[in-house]
Amino acid sequence: MKLPPPSVLVTWPAPNYENPVTRGSSVTVLSAIFISLSVIAVLLRLYVRIFIKKWVGLDDFFIVLALIFSIGNTVVFELGVQKFGWNRHIWDIPLNWIEGSYKTLYAEEICFLLNSNFTILSLLAFYHRFNRAAKIKWFSWCIYGTLAFTCVIWTAFFLLTVFRCSPIRAFWTYPPEEGSHCVNDAVITFGGGTVKLIQDFWLTTLPIPLILRLQMSRERKYSICCLLGVGYLVTIAGIVRTYYVWMIFWRTSDVTWYEYPAIMASVVENNLSVICACVPAIRPLFGDAFLGSVKEKLSRHLARLSYPSKIGSSGRTGTVSNGEPVDRDRERLDSSIGSSMFVIQRPSSSGESLGYTTQGKEIYELDMRR
Repeated sequence: MKLPPPSVLVTWPAPNYENPVTRGSSVTVLSAIFISLSVIAVLLRLYVRIFIKKWVGLDDFFIVLALIFSIGNTVVFELGVQKFGWNRHIWDIPLNWIEGSYKTLYAEEICFLLNSNFTILSLLAFYHRFNRAAKIKWFSWCIYGTLAFTCVIWTAFFLLTVFRCSPIRAFWTYPPEEGSHCVNDAVITFGGGTVKLIQDFWLTTLPIPLILRLQMSRERKYSICCLLGVGYLVTIAGIVRTYYVWMIFWRTSDVTWYEYPAIMASVVENNLSVICACVPAIRPLFGDAFLGSVKEKLSRHLARLSYPSKIGSSGRTGTVSNGEPVDRDRERLDSSIGSSMFVIQRPSSSGESLGYTTQGKEIYELDMRR
């Protein structure tokens, strides 16, 4: 490890080991909240896949590994803060803590890389399965290209992280051993973090053009895009982390004090990436509850309505006023809602917006202008 040059060391105030100024316990609180949320998200995902869908995919295996290393990363952060003073000014950290602190940092960086890698692989496996039915060629090439890039770049960064020093123990040994040398930390930490930031943005954006091209209602497209867009919160946390990492390497010598906000951002980033990767898988749990509420409200509303004109039956021969068969819309909406009660909204010949709803086996025309 390296300390600042003597010209910087002489500017530091006298150390305060007994009652130092600290950043507080924000990391502890944040870690407890986000670890709990990520564990719940993964458990709900596994519940849906095992007990509802009756199958488990490769993406589920990768997200479980990502969760394990996310928990490891967060635990290591907490250890660094509580035992090695990562929430203090650097001059308030005793020299006999340095070796343990750098061993902890070494484990944290490995967990960070593995968490990031397995989360990306989980998303790519999910996108690949999603595209098997659509068979969009450009989307497939994007998935394969991203997978190849991920395997190459993260293998390189992992090897650089593990073998950055020769011998490896030189990373945490203080004072440094004679003849030992290490790769510049900025290349690994800042470079790897920036690549992850770009990949988070790319993986969140990648499926949105595909969703917008699918044959479904505009409202449903936008709702799915908003759901996927939660991933941009991960990118925002990554931007905050990258900024403070830049501060540590190029703008300050008080690295522990300015590392604390980077730790907070990393806790949010790592756990939120796991949560966001689970959202599409656990959507059926919340979707069914939401649709059940909608159907209940619609049923109560229909009970108070008078039906001015009966259009026809809900069977194969039923048609609406423009002559189009009802059956096509019944199949489409039954598959999305799972009930015989549904609403079809179409413009009438006069340009007014009319709706058609079923109750039992009859179809009625409703005024949808209000």
